[in-house]
Amino acid sequence: GAGSDVFVTHDLSASEVTVKAGEASPLLVALKPKAPAAAQQLTWGSDLRVGQGLPAIDVQRWFGLDKAPASLAGKVLLVDVWATWCGPCRFTAPLVNELHARLGPKGLQVVALSVDKDEAAIEEFAKDQLPGGPPIAWAGPDAMETLDTESVPTFFVVDDKGRIRGVHKGMGWDVASLQAFLESLLAERGKKSQRHKSIHGHSD
Repeated sequence: GAGSDVFVTHDLSASEVTVKAGEASPLLVALKPKAPAAAQQLTWGSDLRVGQGLPAIDVQRWFGLDKAPASLAGKVLLVDVWATWCGPCRFTAPLVNELHARLGPKGLQVVALSVDKDEAAIEEFAKDQLPGGPPIAWAGPDAMETLDTESVPTFFVVDDKGRIRGVHKGMGWDVASLQAFLESLLAERGKKSQRHKSIHGHSD
């Protein structure tokens, strides 16, 4: 399990309530939206693996794809390491699905990397998640050792060069901040592509 790495956040804060002397305490406390977290507040860059290459993972079966990808090289990746028996993983799955829907058309490749031991559990889960959700890569429990992570969910952000740019364990992140971070990596990839075209382009 995720243990102490797991905590729950929300996007509401209590409004200030003033009570005068002699008045009864209010029974209701109004809630208002919190200010959205800034992208620079994301602390995924503190992990020692940032800057290293993502280890090669032996995927036993892909769900949600017509055929297994030959390679994910050159893509910006969000890898969600999870398991069907993990409660926090089920909590964060809708957030991952939302990022897949928002940024998939812009070039982000989301991979739901299952470390389940039981293939049948993945098949049952995939019925509810697919189609529409990110592809599921069943790698089995050995993938946790390969990725050097002891808990799920664990999230890896990988740039188009295959370098780990962010790692986060447990919950406690918001979609807006992570989306901004991923969009910055997609923009980096886009700029490199434009430079390549300008260098190697030609006119008739």
